This record gives sequence, C-alpha cells and structure tokens, in this order.
Amino acid sequence: MTSTASLPKPTGGASSARRKRKTPQQQQAPADEGAIGYDLVTQLTYMTNVALASASRDQIFEKTAQLDLKTVGPFNQVYQAVRRLGIEYTAAFQMVARTTRSRVLKSMLLRFSGALGSGDSEATFLGAELRVEMERYEEHYERSLESLRKWTDAYASLLVSVILIIVVAMVSTMISQISQGSILVLGFLMILITGVGAWIIFRVAPQEATMYTGESYMPPVRRLAYAAALFIAVPGLVVALIVAAFKGVPYGLVIGGIATLPAGILIAIDEGRVSKIDSDLPHVLRSLGATTSALGSTISVGLDKMDRRSMGKLEPYMERLNTRLGYRLSPETSWGRFVSETGSESVRRTFRCLIDAINMGAPPDHAAVNASDLALRLYLLRARRTQVANTFAFLVIPLHVSMVGLIMFIFSIVELFNKKIGSVIAEMDAAGGPGASAMPNLPYFQTHDLGLLGFLTTVVVVSLALANGLTPVFALGGHPLKAGLYVGISSVTAGLTMIIIPNIAAGLLPA
Repeated sequence: MTSTASLPKPTGGASSARRKRKTPQQQQAPADEGAIGYDLVTQLTYMTNVALASASRDQIFEKTAQLDLKTVGPFNQVYQAVRRLGIEYTAAFQMVARTTRSRVLKSMLLRFSGALGSGDSEATFLGAELRVEMERYEEHYERSLESLRKWTDAYASLLVSVILIIVVAMVSTMISQISQGSILVLGFLMILITGVGAWIIFRVAPQEATMYTGESYMPPVRRLAYAAALFIAVPGLVVALIVAAFKGVPYGLVIGGIATLPAGILIAIDEGRVSKIDSDLPHVLRSLGATTSALGSTISVGLDKMDRRSMGKLEPYMERLNTRLGYRLSPETSWGRFVSETGSESVRRTFRCLIDAINMGAPPDHAAVNASDLALRLYLLRARRTQVANTFAFLVIPLHVSMVGLIMFIFSIVELFNKKIGSVIAEMDAAGGPGASAMPNLPYFQTHDLGLLGFLTTVVVVSLALANGLTPVFALGGHPLKAGLYVGISSVTAGLTMIIIPNIAAGLLPA
C-alpha cells in the first residue's frame, strides 16, 4: 500500500548544505550521550517503521541517511562503505564502530553487526533497540530533571549567601575603611558564582528542540516575535546603551528590558500553542494510522475520513492539509506546509516516521503506534520538565527583586551615612575645639570614597539582571527568543528598583 502524500526531506537551509559537504570524520555523532538521545530515539523509530515495510537493507540505510539528525553520520558511513567499497554490512558496522566517539552508538553498531551476522532480521533488531533506547532516554531525562531540581535550589541558595556577604561588606564601610582590592574581589566572586550557577543549570538541563524552524514559512505569532526582535528589541537595546551612558544605568535597564519584552511575550505565546498541539499529537497519529489501515487505502483517504472533532488543537492544520491534498497540490509541499504551520518539532519528526513508512508499504496501524508512542513519551517528559522549571522561574523573579532592592537599599544608606559623617566633621572643624582635631585621626567613622563601591554595585545589579533572566530560560528550554521575556522582566525590575529604592532610603535617613 502506498500513499500519494509524503513529507519533504528536511532541508534546514544553509546548515543542511554545510552538512552535505562534511567529511565522514565530521559527520561523527557527538560524544555527549545526553545530546544524542533525543535524535537517536527518533532515528530508531524511523528505521523501525521503514523496516516494517519489508524494505531492503540498502533502502533502510538510504532513507535513514536523509534524516536531519545528529546520529545519522555513523549509519550513513556504513551505507557508503557498503555501496562504494563493496564490503558486507557486518564488516562495515565493525569498521565504523572503531572510529565512532559516542559510546552508545559504538555499542549499537557492534550489536547491529552481531545481529546481522547471526541472521536476525532488521525489523526484529530495530524494534528491540527502540524499546531499549527509549527506556535509556527516559531514564537519562529523569536524571537530568532531578539534577535540574537540585541545582535550581542550589542556585537560589548561592545567590542569597553571596548577597549577604556583599551586604556585610557594604555595612562594614560605614564603620571602617575597606581596601579597594577587597571590594573588587567580592564583586568578582559575586559575578563568578552567579555565572557558574547559570552555566551549571544550562548544562544539566535536557537539550532538545521543541519548535520547528527549518522552513521559510513560520506561524504568524512566531513571525511577529521575530519582527519584534528585529525592529523593537535591537533598536531598543541601542537606545538603552545611549541612555545608560548619558542618563544612568537604571534608565538604560528599564528601556532595554521594555524593548525585549514584546519578542519574549510573543514567542512564549507561540510555545504555549505548540505545547497544546504536542499534547493532541499522539491521539491524532494513532487515529490516522488506524483509519488508514481499516480503509485499506492511502493516508490521504484516511485523513479525509477522520473525525476532525477529535483532533483537538491540530484540527485547523489538518483541515487545511486535507484541503490542499483534495485539490491535488504537491503532496510533498502540502505536508511540508502543514509541519511549518504547526511549528512543532515533534510533529515534524513523528509524521516523517509515519508517512515515509506507509509510503514504502508498512502497515499503517503498526507504524502509527510507534510514531504515537514517540510523540507521547516526548510530551510527557517535557511536561515533567515544565513542572520543575516553572517553579524555579516563578521563584527567581521575586528573589531577584528582593536581592537588588536589598543591595540598593544598603548602598543608599551607606552613601547617606557617609555624607552625614562628612557634614558632622565639617561642622566640628568650623566650630573648633579639641574634638575637631581628634576626629580625623580616628580609624573609624570617617568619610570614604564610595565611587568604586557604587560602580561595583551597578555591575553586580546588571549581572544579576542577566543571570536571573537567563537561568529560567535554561531550565525551561525552548526557543532562544524566550530569553527576551525573562531578561526583560529582570532588567525592568532592576532598573525601577535602582530608581525607587534610593528615594525611599533618603526618606528614612535625611541628609
């Protein structure tokens, strides 16, 4: 059974062209096992579905080589070695395994070689490998989430501890002079610890793509987000730098934060739409496969006969797809536009696994079960990540406001106290008397130059705005433009705090 519809081969624009020019050594999969798990379960699902069509060994590897995945390189090398050198697949697997950096892929290639040497079919081996690798990926994902949960808690604790040290150092300047070297060391440690904490959260968080951006067309909200980033965020940041240079850093932070907010808000709205699509995707895949199998026809006919009321958020996209196919437009273009309209990476991967397999003659219901299982597991894992990361994201913003407010309040009190001491000494000098000559010689309660401390306070606040804006994005994952939302919030709140808190402190301790 074949279908007139098929998904387009992922192009990926210029990046795909560069990938085609890579040498076999450059096509090696990354050694980081966490970075390849997402692609590996997708590739194994695809290969399993193609093998269900009773495809030849050459067909399986030829179709797999067309996938836009990090794990395809070694398998493409195997296929090229067989085709160009004329060696057996078992020997090709062993040859490529010796040069593969990834431990998981190396082991899989050797197992594949052993299975083919013992006479096992590709479908049997790939089905077993898919189940094992899916369990491995889920376990690794869960471990990453547990590490993420612990490190987000540790990040908040580290920030509070470091802020307390900075506050104690500031208060100490009210009593005695602190060397400029000590102030610089404290500021450097503050920035270093904050940066290291953000980097660790970035590293322990699962690395995965949730939004598809490979085609020139993109959903309307996402287009608006890109437009906002180009025409609002970029000019706004330039204006913010100019304002910060002439009017002060607080005003620059407010303007820069406001400029990045529109792009961040729009991309967050689009991510919410994609998440709802992904939640309905498993059911739609399974229903489409079951309907096509029951009718014994093509997938286009199965799509036309499906009950669209059960498609959830995918209904309008499937309706437009069915209309295009009904008008006999290019199936490849129609399916490609469908994937681009949804903007979901899960839709692209799972429908590719389903459509290509059915086109080659695989049973639609069996192929749909594998694709649906992949979509469901990915959605459930991301839902758990969202639950962990959202708690951290909601915690960081009020924590950021309180920390910046505390730093600015203490610095304002220190500055006002320093002015008060200076005015007292000036009054005593004007009045004369024995106390006036003794006061300047005392090592305590003297006026100090707070220029370095003020500069360091500004640098710390800006660093906190960046770190506390980026760490929620690292924890949540998703599109990079989402940083505009959290960095914008942290920058605006930091700027307003720097403007408002000194006035409040001045009211409590008039000069």
